Amino acid sequence: MELALRIVNPSLLGQSICGTRNVTVSYGQFDQQIPPATVEILIKGWSGVSAFTFKRGHRTMGTKLFTLRQKFAEWLDVKVSISDKF
Repeated sequence: MELALRIVNPSLLGQSICGTRNVTVSYGQFDQQIPPATVEILIKGWSGVSAFTFKRGHRTMGTKLFTLRQKFAEWLDVKVSISDKF
């Protein structure tokens, strides 16, 4: 699970090893450390990838992703604990 939600630098990536249908890219519209144009090159190179743009910069984007990650982990814990009861 941790690898699935890890924040990555797209300029360090080559081709997707898991298939682009399994990749979701989230990036900040106002990011100055990883410019949106860099991320958009990755998105264009990986056809089939899902992408979401947020009106945020680099730091606020990281905060948003961390919050979403925590909420997803809590949701997943509930789902797993429910399925363990059956």
